[in-house]
Amino acid sequence: MNIHWRLRPALGRTAAVLAMGTLALSLAAPASADVKASRKCRGTIAKSGALLAKTVLKNVDKCHAGQTKAGLAHGPCNDVATSAFDPKGKYPASKTKIAGSITKACLAGDPVLGNYPGDDASNALFAAGETVLIGNAVLTLGNGTLAPALQKCQATVAKSRAGIINEIIKGSTKCQGGIDKVGTTFGAIDAGCVNPGAKSVAKAQLSIAKACQGVDPATLGTCTPFPACAINSAIQAGQTIARDIYSTPASPVCGDGSITYPEQCDDSNTISGDGCNSACELEGNTCSPFLATRTVTISVTADQPFAAADINLDYPQFQSGLFGTGQSSLIQNAIVVNQGTPGNYLFLANDRETDLKMGLASSEDEFNTGLLLTITFDGCLALEENICNRNQNVIGCCNGDGDDPGGEDCAYTPPVCTSFPMGSIGAGTPEDCCPADNACVTQVGATLCSIGNAVTAVGNPVNVTCSVNVVQ
Repeated sequence: MNIHWRLRPALGRTAAVLAMGTLALSLAAPASADVKASRKCRGTIAKSGALLAKTVLKNVDKCHAGQTKAGLAHGPCNDVATSAFDPKGKYPASKTKIAGSITKACLAGDPVLGNYPGDDASNALFAAGETVLIGNAVLTLGNGTLAPALQKCQATVAKSRAGIINEIIKGSTKCQGGIDKVGTTFGAIDAGCVNPGAKSVAKAQLSIAKACQGVDPATLGTCTPFPACAINSAIQAGQTIARDIYSTPASPVCGDGSITYPEQCDDSNTISGDGCNSACELEGNTCSPFLATRTVTISVTADQPFAAADINLDYPQFQSGLFGTGQSSLIQNAIVVNQGTPGNYLFLANDRETDLKMGLASSEDEFNTGLLLTITFDGCLALEENICNRNQNVIGCCNGDGDDPGGEDCAYTPPVCTSFPMGSIGAGTPEDCCPADNACVTQVGATLCSIGNAVTAVGNPVNVTCSVNVVQ
């Protein structure tokens, strides 16, 4: 699945790149570090980061299985310097090979290297990957001695977390790679590319429930609640590594005045209500001025129950909005899942200010035809006002033919349009106030949903369509 959700980063509108700015950047960059070379460097680092993660996961999981079988404690597995983790002594050689590939692909002075401390991408990958993955192993697989009867359960947890992490890294780097192919600057990963690992999450919930039935989590040495903690921590680990592959900032401290991922803001305090809340999440980024709440519901029609799906909602960007941005808790709190059993599914959303990307994943086929989601937006313009579909800041348009059932007909001729939220832009043109490449639509008509990658709990595809209802 390709839901670009997480437990949530900020995402703003795409900015236009001015020609003079581009020229300045090209003049500032070393001649050897041209765009083509940077793309190669970037791709090599991404490939190396994915390879490192697979290597560490494979060694850790194999070690834990071996220690359980031998009746030994698992602590040595969670240390890359031990012989238990690396019995054949191959791990240092693999790191050397990765470092060599990056050195060969990334020329000195390449701006891509500026994303890492000391311009050292290799060590940044090693430090981040090992710390995150080993920390996740301690959390999900434990350190103590494990009874042989629990090996199947633990092996399933290990395989599931590896599947989630690898899917997230693969999906995230593929998405960012597509952006980099046409990009000219190479900073942090685009927040929309941070993959949720939804297919592996759904599979993990089913597999763990089956393999660990009747198992007391305390005997596994894993975090609780089980298995939600193990699955969620795997998602977080995979997404952290996906970000660290492209840039590795220092650990953030909310309130220190420095914005560091995953912070969306940092105003040197931890007081909510001043635009940056106590979790360093932006409190603005909605439409203005507020008129009334606007409720959008998404209903689905499915040919059979499904366990997971990508859901996208495109909404009028100036006429409605959500308090908060990206994947903050403020966005999550505005959305209600109307189906499924709480605790049995994961729901994640990412508000990109022009559209809302969401995803559901469960271990069961919990979702079916009917009302699925209810979203409470801020409404900043009466729903009856028409808008231009591309230049959505232009309101009051109409098509002028007098026979349109969608509500776009002119109440008067010529129409008087305004540029929201600014003043009048004058009488209608032959395009009825909208620029030539626009169409005049209702706000309801501009609120569109789509469903993708719907599958059952065992991964079989399901045909699902959706519809929206908008009330203000």
